[in-house]
Order: sequence, then C-alpha cells, then structure tokens
Amino acid sequence: MKKTILTILGVILIGGGLYVYSSKNSADSSDTEKTINLMGIEMTEQQAFEHCQMMPAMDGCALYLNN
Repeated sequence: MKKTILTILGVILIGGGLYVYSSKNSADSSDTEKTINLMGIEMTEQQAFEHCQMMPAMDGCALYLNN
C-alpha cells in the first residue's frame, strides 16, 4: 500500500514539474521572438521583411518595407 501511494505521489510530482518547466519555456520563447501572420503564413518579422523584399506588391508588405 505504501509503495502504491509513493508511486502515485511520484508521478504527480514529476508530472507537475514537467508542466511547470514546459510552461516556463514556452513563455520564455514567446518573449524572444515575435511571430506574425502575413497572408496566412506564420513568420518572424525578419522573415516577413525578407519575403516582402521579393514580393513588394503583396498585401501587408508596406509595413515591413517602410521600416
């Protein structure tokens, strides 16, 4: 009985730790690199700038070409 309780507590502890770790990492990664949606394509601002240099007439590119 003690072994079962210890096993369940261990699983809960490890699961909780993994949840906190993954939540912290996803919050950190969202702060470092902002993604945007340009015509249905998810990309970073740098990628949007490079993409808009090749396709300057594309809707939404004026913002990235004027910066």
